[in-house]
Amino acid sequence: MSYLRCFSLFLLLILSFFPPAFSSDALVIQSRENAIFSQMLKGIEKNWQGSIERKFLPEDSKQEQEFFKELSLWEGKIIFVLGDEALWKINSLKINAPVVFGGIINPWRSTLNDNVCGFSFEYPPSEILGTIKDVFPTIARIGTICNPKVSNKTIEAIEKLGRSLNLEIIKYPAESESEMLVHCEINYG
Repeated sequence: MSYLRCFSLFLLLILSFFPPAFSSDALVIQSRENAIFSQMLKGIEKNWQGSIERKFLPEDSKQEQEFFKELSLWEGKIIFVLGDEALWKINSLKINAPVVFGGIINPWRSTLNDNVCGFSFEYPPSEILGTIKDVFPTIARIGTICNPKVSNKTIEAIEKLGRSLNLEIIKYPAESESEMLVHCEINYG
């Protein structure tokens, strides 16, 4: 009996040096840092009643494998996901906890797991173009800065709708924030 007790104490001592990777009852997993996600995080922290742990997606593939291995074993209550990349990587895992996403441009471009829900930054193209056409009835062209890797289907739908409204949609492809800023500077000073 004393051997079992000693072993239990030894095991507890060892485990205290190697705490679980995620020890809170809620995780916030972000694709990257940005001002919008910071505001969203403040809202989550203000309204969540339990403990929250914030993690960024690892940039190194080996660290990412370890991160997702630990995440698949996590037994917390909820995962908040901020950003496209984080959503698609989390959605590819088999996680039992509910996953709530925010700050996603096009969450419906792929099938989401049953435990995944949230809100998008995207408005239906028909509402956007319809409102523009109502406010500016003589407008003939609209420019859009887009990432073809992320929003190609959405842009195709906007172009098709634009043609039905006699609007020419001019695409400015940008795969990074810096490319986006270059388009803004060139076109809008």
